[in-house]
Amino acid sequence: MVGVMTLIAMAVALAAAFSLAMRGWEVKSPSQVLLELRMEKDRYGRDNLILTHLGGDPLPEAFSLSNGAISWKNLEVRVNGVRVEVGSGALLNGQGSTSGTVRFLRGDELSFPLSGLREGDSLSVIYRPAGQVLLEIRI
Repeated sequence: MVGVMTLIAMAVALAAAFSLAMRGWEVKSPSQVLLELRMEKDRYGRDNLILTHLGGDPLPEAFSLSNGAISWKNLEVRVNGVRVEVGSGALLNGQGSTSGTVRFLRGDELSFPLSGLREGDSLSVIYRPAGQVLLEIRI
């Protein structure tokens, strides 16, 4: 009887220790991020997608920007599940380049050209480390 009780106590202690150890491996996701996604025509009549951080947690190492080309890091925009590649024309708060990766903060605005969208297409903004969909809209 004492041996059985000891084995049960050891199993419970081992499960508790394992559970605590696994918590250290969790990927933290932003708790509350408020984003706005909208389309506008630029002065040449092309469609531009504008992503604005309206409030909540900042998004660390979201992307980098070099001469209007976006390199997605922890944040990405997808159309119908496929990551959007932007080779030129992107601006962050009116600038076409950044030094290093961007910590996307409240008030920041990322705009970039996006063509070929059709009615019924799905646009989503993903926080990659947690696989969290921050925003999803259907056109």
